[in-house]
Amino acid sequence: MTTPTPAVATLADVLAAIDTADLSPIEKTHLRSAVSRTSTWLERPVNAIPADRRSLGPALKALQRRCAAHGVTPKSVSNVLGLLNRGLDLVDRRPSALPPVSALRMQEWRDLYAAWRALVPKAYGPLTILIRYCDANDIAPGDVEDAVAERVIDYMSQVRLRDRDTAVHHLRGYWNAAIDLVPGWPQRRLTIGLKVRPKATLELSAFPASFRADLDRFRRIAAGLSEAEEPAGRRRYDFSVVVATAVADNARGVRQTLKPLSAESISGCINAVVMAATALVAQGATIADIKGVADVVTARGLAALVNSVLDRLEGRAKITRHVNNLVGFLLMVGARMRPDFAEDHEFHALARQIRADFAVEEGMTLDNAKILAQFDDSAAVRALFEMPGTVIARVEATRAARKRRGVDPEITPRMALQVMHAVAVMLLLSLPVRVGTLVRTEWSHVRLPKTRNAPGFIDWPAELIKTGTEASVELQPRKMQILRLWRDVYRPLLCDAQSNNFVFPAKSGPGHRNRSTLGNYLSALVRKHAGLRISSHKFRHLVRTLVLDADPSAEALANALLGHAPGSRAAHRYGTIRPTIASRALAGILERQAAAAKTRPSRSRRAS
Repeated sequence: MTTPTPAVATLADVLAAIDTADLSPIEKTHLRSAVSRTSTWLERPVNAIPADRRSLGPALKALQRRCAAHGVTPKSVSNVLGLLNRGLDLVDRRPSALPPVSALRMQEWRDLYAAWRALVPKAYGPLTILIRYCDANDIAPGDVEDAVAERVIDYMSQVRLRDRDTAVHHLRGYWNAAIDLVPGWPQRRLTIGLKVRPKATLELSAFPASFRADLDRFRRIAAGLSEAEEPAGRRRYDFSVVVATAVADNARGVRQTLKPLSAESISGCINAVVMAATALVAQGATIADIKGVADVVTARGLAALVNSVLDRLEGRAKITRHVNNLVGFLLMVGARMRPDFAEDHEFHALARQIRADFAVEEGMTLDNAKILAQFDDSAAVRALFEMPGTVIARVEATRAARKRRGVDPEITPRMALQVMHAVAVMLLLSLPVRVGTLVRTEWSHVRLPKTRNAPGFIDWPAELIKTGTEASVELQPRKMQILRLWRDVYRPLLCDAQSNNFVFPAKSGPGHRNRSTLGNYLSALVRKHAGLRISSHKFRHLVRTLVLDADPSAEALANALLGHAPGSRAAHRYGTIRPTIASRALAGILERQAAAAKTRPSRSRRAS
């Protein structure tokens, strides 16, 4: 005898429960209206909509995002969802409420929550719910993993109408951000909701020793070092490494000296070669056959590499630039490791075809142009440039108020973090270096002035710059005062000032701040205090655009600020002379020409 499947409650059952519930007539009217409007919005009859929060939540939250299509406001949808939650309680009771954070039983969770709240500006719901859930179910912080997070998400979906995917994204993001931010936070990261992709490369140790030795040889040649062994404690340089040119169109036997590559380019080249070798193995080649770099940098290796990338990343953003970069890396390697590379017409023909199929958009991308459009208003530019000083002034006012009231501590970690991110914005507006360079800035790179009202300097060595050239910036006295304030007053709260020499220190140990963490919080600070959306890297685009807007002939100045070589193709992706600016410049030229013509005597007057 089979057991009959229990009937699933629907919104029709909710309406029936409303009729028999002990509610006032006005309450019943409001609840019926919420059910009716939900049915209308979802375009399904009430007896076909399950009365289950886990299935209703994603659909209703998606509807809330496109409420304008139904002629209602987000507030109206929110009100309906609240009433619907009450109606669902009549047929689908929620789990019992968790104790509040003020009643946490486990000391470990109390300590972590206090440390987190001291650093994070606001309490983010999903992470607070996880802490309360784990405490109520005797789950220690070190035992939190994806399976625990799944249970928390399931609980959240039963308590409220919510979009499960959004809840997963927030819970994973807040937990992993706390790992980078809060000292003592458990180090196991959550991966719930992430798609598991196969690794793009095999372990380097899986390849023959001759292949690994060839990669080491490339590393030395690409850096401009001689292939001979270096004496201990001294480097010998040979910048006249003669190799064949990598450009197919120049395949006429010309031999030239290629410039040394930056550390980032060398790393990219080696990664591309290992990816290509992995792709060849996946296509059936044996690892033992890959004896050297020359066995990989071939037309077959290039095709295998690009096809493997397409299999993994098809449809993802920025795949075009990624493919172009990989092709470029193999060209760099081949030029330095294969004397016959210029005559490998099959490789170069395939490289040209791939680059034609994945042509990189010339000039600034549409997405970057949209982001920079918010700065067409001069008030937005002013708000951004004044923001660091405004934030620091507010923090200083808070510190003074706490000092007057005798509050201990006078400075909180949250205040110190705000100052750190404001200092980062100030430096990016002074010289828009890449965020990887910014986080590796040390106090030894800072030249402090001898007097209080004199400017100071930051000198970045070539090894910190992607293009391998030195960079320097002058900081006005006011900026140096802010930098001193950060160093002497706020920074010691976030690190051991004696053992950490980085301007932006890691949360623990002698290292520097994680660049993604710094960039994300920097962007959040700008969004909160200036109302502008801009990432740390977009500062480079913004500065170049502002320079060319102010003076279309200042191409050299814009290149110098961003560290681009004259004529660099990459420079145009950061900002070009916009048509409106060009037309304005043309109007100015014509006006000056017309004014000059008025001052000249006419021909008839000169003849007389």
